[in-house]
Amino acid sequence: MKGARHNVPCEMQSSQPIDVSPRVVMAGASGSGKTSLISQYINQDFSPSVMSSVGIDFRCKTLLLTSGKRAKAQLWDTAGQERFRVIAANYWRGADGIVYVFDMADMQGFLQVERWAEEATKSAKPGTTGVLLGNKSDLGYRRTVTREQAEQLASRLGLRYFEVSAKIGLNVSEAFRDAIEQAANFKIMRETQEAQLRQEQQRKVPVGEEGEKEAAGCCAVM
Repeated sequence: MKGARHNVPCEMQSSQPIDVSPRVVMAGASGSGKTSLISQYINQDFSPSVMSSVGIDFRCKTLLLTSGKRAKAQLWDTAGQERFRVIAANYWRGADGIVYVFDMADMQGFLQVERWAEEATKSAKPGTTGVLLGNKSDLGYRRTVTREQAEQLASRLGLRYFEVSAKIGLNVSEAFRDAIEQAANFKIMRETQEAQLRQEQQRKVPVGEEGEKEAAGCCAVM
């Protein structure tokens, strides 16, 4: 195991201008390895004794996108316990991307992914992106979820699928980069569309209309 590293506050991670800050929310059953995956991606660190998340936590990662834009991704780690599902639902609304995680040795957790996706779809913005991660690929001998089953689920949900290992770092960087790239592109597209809509609405208001309304109001006879 690599030595533990101190977390760097989000605002201190980069002194260079940031073009986009996508929010990526983690979803999955308790024990699937969401917290460990984030730790491996950000710090290249793994601890077998990591505690399950309680409530919500988030970490940041600054990276250069393939488009040349610089992104500061917010990775929101949600608790997988049933009592925290309502809290997690509040974060779907602000998500630009969702990373669904399951333990490949936990069939029950895998079957819950579709429920997580249904809940996220109800609250998240239309078009919110996502990926599906099958974690703990280093424990292949304990595997109960086949690649075919996982790929079929990913296809059904319209997600890209990666088999990863938080313990040895296999495919972790590639999976998160894909998730962040998708989320960043979605956010840029959405913000561009919103800006265009505002401009169109402004153009529909005749020049001087507001002034005319005020003048009419001041001179009206009661």
